[in-house]
Parts: sequence; structure tokens; C-alpha cells
Amino acid sequence: MPLRRRTFGGFPAGERELVVGGLAQSRVRLQQCVDGEQVVGLRAMARRRFEVRELETELRDLNRLIAPLDRRFSALSARGG
Repeated sequence: MPLRRRTFGGFPAGERELVVGGLAQSRVRLQQCVDGEQVVGLRAMARRRFEVRELETELRDLNRLIAPLDRRFSALSARGG
């Protein structure tokens, strides 16, 4: 059943990788604002914080979606079917 796992788990896992990358970039941009490396107004900093929170939420949701798929398909492969 590895083919099924790739079919159902592949999309969320790929999406998760994209979100993780975007989250890392967003955190760097936010840190630059906080450290004063970039001169921005309060609205821009608020947008950066909001962006980080949104990506963290999306990552948490994807992890919740992927975990049951991993459990289900690892149980299937352990049973041999």
C-alpha cells in the first residue's frame, strides 16, 4: 500500500514543506523588524506578526491532517495490506 500512502499523504506533506519554508522566511522578516534591521511602521510590523501567526495555524492544521494518515497507513503496512 505505499502507493496509497503517497497518494493521500503526498499532497499534505508537500504543502507542509511549502508552509514550513514560508514560515521560516516570515520569522526572519519579523525578526529583522524587531531588531531594527528594517525600518518599518507599526502596521507593517503588525502585518508581519499576523503573517507568522497565520502560517503557524496553517502548519498546525496540516500536521493534524497528516498525523492520522501516517497512523492509518503505517498500521496498514504493518498488517501487510
